[in-house]
This record gives sequence, structure tokens and C-alpha cells, in this order.
Amino acid sequence: MAFVQAAKAAMTREELKERTLARAEILMEADGPLPPDNPKIPWRASDIKNPCPRQVFYSRNYKPSHEATRVGAPALFGSVVHEMFQVGAHDDEDLWEILWEDELGKLGIDSLHDPLIDWRATAKPFSLSGFQNASPDAKVWALYKRYKEMDRLNYRAFWSMYPFAVYRHPPTGRLAQEEIFRSEIDGEQIVTTADMILTDVYTGEIVVADWKTGRASEMTQLATYAIVAEKVFDLPEGTIQRGFFILTGQGDVYNDRGKLPHKYVADPERAIVMDYLDPWRETVRERVENLRYRADTGTWTPVFNSLCYRACSFRDICPIGRALDEVRSEKEDAKTSSEES
Repeated sequence: MAFVQAAKAAMTREELKERTLARAEILMEADGPLPPDNPKIPWRASDIKNPCPRQVFYSRNYKPSHEATRVGAPALFGSVVHEMFQVGAHDDEDLWEILWEDELGKLGIDSLHDPLIDWRATAKPFSLSGFQNASPDAKVWALYKRYKEMDRLNYRAFWSMYPFAVYRHPPTGRLAQEEIFRSEIDGEQIVTTADMILTDVYTGEIVVADWKTGRASEMTQLATYAIVAEKVFDLPEGTIQRGFFILTGQGDVYNDRGKLPHKYVADPERAIVMDYLDPWRETVRERVENLRYRADTGTWTPVFNSLCYRACSFRDICPIGRALDEVRSEKEDAKTSSEES
């Protein structure tokens, strides 16, 4: 029975996709073509890894239509980690507490007040769905407690497992943390910010690392950092061979059903995603060439994927998002009419 239900659901999703794409074609024709990207804005690592050309165009030319009204714990955690980077502290207990207090203070949240929320609620990790009846401040506080309890273990694990220190550029002496790189790839201007460029204290190997409050990204992000960092720091091409994503509680560190275990045990091996970057360098260059073509011609064809259903910030102006809403509305109307008759 479960198999039959799953098959029916899959068929429904495929039907929804086909009808949405057909409707989107009509909307795109009515909207007309998007203009070329002129004057050109420097590309970012997020543009290069983004699978949807239309979203790249919108992100460069429009503000998201619905921005979050409150900062969530993932963003807070990222802010604290990056502050640690900026002062050069790898795992300072006192500083960690001070920075958390500062970030919560900016939101006007009193960390001494512990709301009566089960912060281990069996919701998807770090989502708000387990705290439906809580105030916005209480939600952030509950999520913060999750991060403080669990994710710092991943942060600490990285520094304990690998003999890395922040890379210091010999001619200038500056540390490569939260570094804004401005350079070019195959003639296209690139501006992007890398969390950290690191060096092995024993071998001198240089690597790039990025902390993630969500899932690990595609390695093109780290390959982009590597290519540009080599140019900025006058390193021979191919010097940076490895890249790391350090997951902060998402990705592989929760169980298969997407639920947060009540007893969390840090698993450093699964919290760190490493890959060799050479194969990804060519992918980056191919995509930069593709972006150049799209910018010159205005060819920003949208891609239909799972993000279109709920997560895209531009769905109300994108023909895919508008078509999806229209098709869903028609199906709901048809269902209602059927039930009434």
C-alpha cells in the first residue's frame, strides 16, 4: 500500500512539473526576454554554483521579495564563528560566550531568561516547526541552545583533527580569514569572500575551508575560492589542492529521517566534508564561460527544481514560481468542486 501511495505521489509531482513548465513558457513569452547584464557586475562564487540561471539574474538585479524579519540561529552561529575568525581565535571558551551574548543582545534577547520550550523538540534540525506557539525571541533562544549544545562540537572537532593555522600572506602579513577576494577568472571579474585559507603547520600545504550552517555546498564554491586566492596571493596555479566544508549540525549529522536525536554525539568524521579541487576547477571555468554568454545575450532560462516549491526568494516574479502557484490553485479549485458535487 505504501508503495502504491508513493507511486501516485510521484506521478502527481511529475504531472505538476509538466503543467508548470507549460504554463511558464506562456508567461515567459508574455514577459519578453530579460535584458543583458549591462553594466556587468562581478560574479560571485554563489553565482557560479547556482543551478538556476534565472535566479542568478534576479539576485544580481532585484532584492528578495520576502526577507526574514528575524535573524535565526543559523545566521547567529555564522556571525559568531566569523567573529572568531576575525580575531584569530580558534576555540576560546570565554570569547565564544561573549560573542554569543553580543549577537543575542543586538536582537534584544535576554539570554538569562530560559523560555519553557523543549529545545530538543523532534523537528527538523534548526527549523522553527517545533516551536509553533513560541514568541520570535523564544524561538531564536531555543535554536541558539541547540547550536551551543551541539554545533560547537563540530567547530572544535575541526581544529582538533587537523594541524591547521590561518594562512598568513608572507609579503603583507595579513591573515586570510573572512578575506574578500577581487580578481578574475578567464577575463571575468570575480568578487567573493572565503571563510578561511589555512596552512598545515607541519607540511606547509595550503587549503581552503568554509563553515556551513546548512548543508555542504557543491565544491565549485571552494574551487572558486582556491582559483582566486592563488591569484591574489601570487601562488602558482594549482597550489591549493584541497577544500573543506565543516557542517554545523546539518547535513549528515542527524539521522536518516531528518529528526534531531535527543542524545547528540558529535561525529567529527561526518561533520567534515573534504574533496580534492582539481576536477572542480574546470567546472568553474566552464560555468564562468556560460555566465558570460548569458550576461551578453540575456539568456536566463529558469530551472525547475525542489527550491521552486517554497525556498526561492524570487518565486513571485519568476515565471516558474508564478506558473506553479497558478497550477496549484487550479488543482485546488478542481478538487473543491469535485468534493462539492
